[in-house]
Amino acid sequence: MSFACKSGSPFRDTTVARDVEISNDWRLIDATGKLNVAGDHQFVSVTFDKPFVAPYGIDGIQSGSGDTFNPEIRLVDENQIEYELIYEGKLGNQRTNYKIKVGTVDRVKFSQIKIRSSVPFNASKILWSHYFARDLH
Repeated sequence: MSFACKSGSPFRDTTVARDVEISNDWRLIDATGKLNVAGDHQFVSVTFDKPFVAPYGIDGIQSGSGDTFNPEIRLVDENQIEYELIYEGKLGNQRTNYKIKVGTVDRVKFSQIKIRSSVPFNASKILWSHYFARDLH
């Protein structure tokens, strides 16, 4: 199910998982049929609750103790090839975005998301998001 983040927003989100405990160990999330490549730009978004925040001027998530970190995230395609994601930005102060580090994904079919973090936290949602550049103004 795709929908705009809020009325008039160019971003379209698909919820892949809810209430996911992230730790040092890889967490494998089945996303079969949810990671459709659409739009001009695709990314994984991670939302979280306080005390974790993504404040202005900080490139990542900040813990309640002030440590800044980003989870390690990979997309896995149907051939088990992994694509590393890197921090791209944020939408508000409770959502960070991660894009594919290199390459394009026009014809790739993703089936899983792998995620882990040196700082344990709970992801309230993991989203697959996209937008069309023509909708940005």
